[in-house]
Amino acid sequence: MPAEVSAQPLLGIFGVVLGAGVVTLTSRMISLGMPDFRGLHGFGYDESAWIGSAFDAGLMFIGPFTVFLGGLMGPRRILLTAAALFTVLFIFLPFAHSYSLVITLTLLSGLASGTFISTHAYVRPPEHSSSLPSFHTCAVRNLRGWGR
Repeated sequence: MPAEVSAQPLLGIFGVVLGAGVVTLTSRMISLGMPDFRGLHGFGYDESAWIGSAFDAGLMFIGPFTVFLGGLMGPRRILLTAAALFTVLFIFLPFAHSYSLVITLTLLSGLASGTFISTHAYVRPPEHSSSLPSFHTCAVRNLRGWGR
């Protein structure tokens, strides 16, 4: 069963680009806030280096699965589920009490947020792609023929 076509494609593209921006800011906040986080939880330098790596591993791992599931179930369902999961995980992350729980929550939040990066690569409304003043939309428009 193919996914339904959105009646408001600009809103969908705005959500995907906003989500990709949030992922980029989150990755930057992890690297900038690591000394405070390390001091709060008492982690060593080597232990805290794996926190950013776990987030990045989740981002990279989920990409091919997101494209497949987005084509199967529709990008709206995938992105709304991932956004809700990402929000819940980052609400609970400061309250994690052990190193393994912090790594697990960070990896899962990387998996949830990675959906925005890979969905961003294939969402393209044909009639509106040239009207958005966005570098992302221009790049996606140039990749239109890939994979067909």
